[in-house]
Amino acid sequence: ILQTSHPDSNLRYLIEAFASVPEPCRTTSLATGGSELLNATTRFVSIPSQRLLDTRADGAGAVCAGGNVEVQIAGIAGISATATAVALTVTATDSAGAGFVSVGPMGVDPSATSSVNLSSRGQTRANLVMVAIGQSGRIVLHSSVATHLVVDVAGYYEPSASASEGRFVDVASHRVLATPRDQSHHRL
Repeated sequence: ILQTSHPDSNLRYLIEAFASVPEPCRTTSLATGGSELLNATTRFVSIPSQRLLDTRADGAGAVCAGGNVEVQIAGIAGISATATAVALTVTATDSAGAGFVSVGPMGVDPSATSSVNLSSRGQTRANLVMVAIGQSGRIVLHSSVATHLVVDVAGYYEPSASASEGRFVDVASHRVLATPRDQSHHRL
């Protein structure tokens, strides 16, 4: 895959050898630092599932390989402006190949770990993701491979006076298990 720039710095094109028309893709610069994650007692608030992002439907194209997309969370779609974390279903679909999608709070680089893993071209995979809300009430999705992304919200966490109401505690993202690629001898 050959990647080239576009006069609009937020757009790039993916050109595949022997393919027909290049497909536009999107990315935004990743802003890091200055994100203060709240570590306080919270409670979970369930809301009817709502779609927050669908890159197939908004006309701006898939997320570029190595690209980022920001999503406003706090204060929209029935989510409290004081929300500290959110429960999302993140779906990667029509991927250009194997790769991963990472989700994190705005202001923190999420690319060190994966939230959704893709093993082949054209694949669709989804995962439930709990993520702290970062700067300006936003989260960021990072994709290692060009793919379309769909994000649906299922609920959020908000500050609470009592720990008995439920609690979300954000921790720095890190890998807790990695199995070898050849799993013929290491089955879980």
